Amino acid sequence: MRLDTVGAGSFGAVNALTGNAVLTPEAAAAAAAGRQGGAGLRPGLVADDNKPHAAGEPYVVTDGRCTLPGGLEPNSSAFHIIQSKDEVLIVRENPGLHRTIYMDGRTHPDLSRWRPTVVGHSVGRCENGTFVIETVGFNDLFWFDFVGHPHTTQLKTVERYTRTKFGELEVVTTVTDPGAYAKPFTVKFRHTLRPGWELMEYICNENNQDVEHIRGPAGL
Repeated sequence: MRLDTVGAGSFGAVNALTGNAVLTPEAAAAAAAGRQGGAGLRPGLVADDNKPHAAGEPYVVTDGRCTLPGGLEPNSSAFHIIQSKDEVLIVRENPGLHRTIYMDGRTHPDLSRWRPTVVGHSVGRCENGTFVIETVGFNDLFWFDFVGHPHTTQLKTVERYTRTKFGELEVVTTVTDPGAYAKPFTVKFRHTLRPGWELMEYICNENNQDVEHIRGPAGL
């Protein structure tokens, strides 16, 4: 078994979907509604001061609801990679989420009989020094980022983990979701190996009902 601790990625990289991903008209309408706290695919929160980010859209905070992130958002937190012969386990510091990637040659289950989840069902393989993960079976109860990019249960991701140099891990993720995006798109993250780091405890009770009373410089 091998254990690596990888440092946090960049929230800026997560929000880089803006301009890279082309939403369908239906998904764009749902995302706009969600950013205003309405009936989007996942209702979110707009910062109190409605401060725009670089792309000119409101900066959305969803973590205050303590709903689990999925898809691309967990790339912004530190994580452990634990390897064994038939499985790879990725454990995230925030929000204490874990993924199991099966390496024993199995295929994805029949999705008509699969209960969709936040992390989906993942199978992996090695290709010329790159660790490739294919994931399907997501539910639609999370956003990709703080900007409010949605998705549907048709989502499929292909992640490619490559050590570009000692201590640096590049993750290139191709996203395909015909229910929400006009065409596939790719997002890139870079992570740094952190020897000696330990994941901190992170506790956030799901379904927080008192977010509206949180005020202050954090901008919730």
